[in-house]
Formats: sequence, C-alpha cells, structure tokens
Amino acid sequence: MMNMDKMRRMEASARNLGKLLGEALRSSHSEERMGFALMLFSFEGPEFTWISNAQRDDMIKALREFISKYESGEAAQTFQQRG
Repeated sequence: MMNMDKMRRMEASARNLGKLLGEALRSSHSEERMGFALMLFSFEGPEFTWISNAQRDDMIKALREFISKYESGEAAQTFQQRG
C-alpha cells in the first residue's frame, strides 16, 4: 500500500532537486537547451515519482528511446566510452 505522506515528501524533494538541476544546466549549457527527468523511488515500497522539464509526451519518447538503446547495448557502450 502506498504511503501518501512519503509520496508528498518525495514529490517535494523532486521539485527542489529539479529546480537545482534546471539552474545548473542553464548555467553550464547556456548555449543550448537541455532536458532532464528525475526519478525518485523507494527501495522499501511501491512509491515512485518523477519530474521533467520537458513536455510529458517528449519525455516518454526519450525514455522509450533510452530503454531501447540500453536493451540493445548501444547506451551501455556510449556510457562506458565516456567513463
């Protein structure tokens, strides 16, 4: 069963972190717009929330593309090359 108090705290944390992330991206990538999604979930329960600075449909599309690339191994290779 979902704990609504925990969800409210998670959502408040996500909003605060989203503001900080948005500010950091604007200051370090001022020449281009950067999108982000922030997912928070409880290891102990079903609580999950996410926020994004993108339109919902655009973010869902980006998540699907990421999952597809990750499952094919393409995303893992890209991240390993950067690391």
